[in-house]
Amino acid sequence: MSRTSSARHRARILTATVTALSLFVGPVALAGAAKAEPTAEPAAVETAVEAPPAPEPPAAGGPGEAAPTEPAVDETPTVVAPEQAPAVTGTPQVGATVTVTSDGWTPAATALTYQWFADEIAIEGATEATLSIPATLAGVVLRADVTGTLDGAAPVTVSSAPTAPVSDGTLVTTVPVISGSAAVGSTLTVTIPSWSPAAALSIQWLRDGQPILGATGPSIVLGASDAGASFSVSVTGSLPGYATQSVVSASTAKVALAVFSASPVPVVSGTARVGSTLTAQPGTWAPGAALSYQWKANNLAIKGATTATYTPTATDLGKRLTLTVTATRPGYTTKTLTSTATTAVTAGIFTTAPAPKITGTARVGSTLTASRGTWSPTATYTYQWKRNGIAIKGATRSTYTLTTADHAKRITFTVTAKRTGYTTTTRTSTATATVVKPFTTTKAPTITGTARVGSTLRATAPTWTPAATTTTYQWKANGTPITGATRNTLTLTTAHHGKTITVTTTGKRTAYITATRTSTPTAKVAWPVGIATPRITGQPQASWVSTGQNAKFTVTATGGGLSYQWQVSDDGTTWTNMVGRTTSTLSFTAKTVHGSKQYRVKVSNVAGTRYSTPVFLFVDSTRTDPYRPGHLFPLTSWIGVFGSTSNTPYAGSSHLLTAPAAVCYSGEGTAYPWLDLDVEFVGSNGVVYDDGDAYVPGSIWETPAIGYDECAEFTAVAVVPSAYISGGTWRVRDTSSWEYVSIQYVARS
Repeated sequence: MSRTSSARHRARILTATVTALSLFVGPVALAGAAKAEPTAEPAAVETAVEAPPAPEPPAAGGPGEAAPTEPAVDETPTVVAPEQAPAVTGTPQVGATVTVTSDGWTPAATALTYQWFADEIAIEGATEATLSIPATLAGVVLRADVTGTLDGAAPVTVSSAPTAPVSDGTLVTTVPVISGSAAVGSTLTVTIPSWSPAAALSIQWLRDGQPILGATGPSIVLGASDAGASFSVSVTGSLPGYATQSVVSASTAKVALAVFSASPVPVVSGTARVGSTLTAQPGTWAPGAALSYQWKANNLAIKGATTATYTPTATDLGKRLTLTVTATRPGYTTKTLTSTATTAVTAGIFTTAPAPKITGTARVGSTLTASRGTWSPTATYTYQWKRNGIAIKGATRSTYTLTTADHAKRITFTVTAKRTGYTTTTRTSTATATVVKPFTTTKAPTITGTARVGSTLRATAPTWTPAATTTTYQWKANGTPITGATRNTLTLTTAHHGKTITVTTTGKRTAYITATRTSTPTAKVAWPVGIATPRITGQPQASWVSTGQNAKFTVTATGGGLSYQWQVSDDGTTWTNMVGRTTSTLSFTAKTVHGSKQYRVKVSNVAGTRYSTPVFLFVDSTRTDPYRPGHLFPLTSWIGVFGSTSNTPYAGSSHLLTAPAAVCYSGEGTAYPWLDLDVEFVGSNGVVYDDGDAYVPGSIWETPAIGYDECAEFTAVAVVPSAYISGGTWRVRDTSSWEYVSIQYVARS
């Protein structure tokens, strides 16, 4: 008992003692007290407890008692606690109930109240005789105060002895139960019973009593590594103020190996034949498994035949083959299945058996070579050459030299392949062409006829031995075949001129080598007699005519067998044949439309073609020529060359050409001829030549100004290479714009 409760207990005893004593001595003491002086109140107890008033004396006149002579005694009620301290029953444990009892209070009508304390601190609301201990009181010491109260009396409080410290509560549950099949691949599930009071629960699965890392859920899937082990589950409950408690289920049976849910019988595909590959079709196992294979012949394992494919060998010939598949998977029962047996293995066939090929020329004396090709699989080979399908004695190698006995025959080559366990196979080549041999004698053809353009040559083929059954021809010029010239005659054309002609004959006869022979070449093909390349010796001359007058151009040429075709052009570039103008002279009545055009003539024979120098025709429809017929009016000026042209060596191969000329003006005002006109020489090569900086007195540059219908004489000058003088001509150029706007060829006197 603590010091405080002990003091309280002593105070209660003292109070009770004092009260009892006052009842006994009260009248005497009070009587004496009436006479004595008041004194100080004694300190008889450790706590201030007010003594109850003394009981009143009996009423006067009671039986046998004399009437009181002292003052009346105080009769206020007093609560007296029992001598025994309150008792606490029950176990001081979280979740339990404790009860305080205090019997023997006087008077009996005393009302009792309660207050529970935890480590001397009043527990709020704990004012009943019974206390349910919550988790918050774990570890504390409990005590209860009992207070007796009575109307008109001072309350009296007594305390129980302290309890032992409140211990943790105990959680109440039952063992968990595992459901599910103890087999690999199955799922185990725990059923957890209720806990009292409700607590926080945790799960831990155990394999052979040992915790499984991470297995803390309500279920677990059994894996291959679990086979042969037993499983249990531990459930642990925890709650503040309560002792943590774990309960473990009963162990399962040992986990059994799983079985495959799908295990198909293997199927063998392919042909049971030596050299032909068989393939295993194991099907789909569930779940997936590692498959191993074993091929068997007549139920005996074939050494090394442990893959999904197998190629029968010669040792398997006549036997029936099967395939055994064994499936394994961790945690599963190993399973073995065997296919249906194949038919008896038959002899193999060569997968590649090419026909041989013959190379070489099918000609007597030539050697033929045979290639057997690549066979699969390889084999042992023998050869046989045949003539028209009949074996040639001793011809059993890969080469053969043709003899006269083979002439006019066809040759083949046969390969025979053998291999153990395989069907013997024979392949024969395509036959050669008919074996040929050369003609005994051949002769070159001969050519008759004259080698001139227009002449016909004839080829004569002599007789060969034996005679050719067909003979063909090919004419050649300078050794080049002439297209289409394949008959025994050839008419020579201008294309053959200057070339030598030969003819090649080709002779053919069955079973003989086609042969060709070529003739001796002819002389070079010449032109016909009297024919030469055309040469123009006289060029047409430009002219001026009035409308209605006759315009005439003439050309002279040599070469023999000449033909003429006059042409006209507006621009000197594009030329058009003039219909019916096919003689050496062009003559027609001039019209305005003929003016400002150029004319030329095409001179041809079998030896070639030449063109004359173009000439210009000016047709004046306004007046007649006031000066000389045939001279030319360019625009409003007139210019002419008089007399013949002088030719003097100049520099190098060039010559200085000069000719007397005059210029006249028919326009208004005054003209300066050297400003607008010049006379040039057009060589036979078509090139224009001027004075070339040569100074000749009296050139056009020195002519004076002239007026209407006035003329001035001058000298036409040109420096021309000597090779181009012949066939050339003078012409006028309009220099005002430096364009050949009014180019006119000038008629000579």
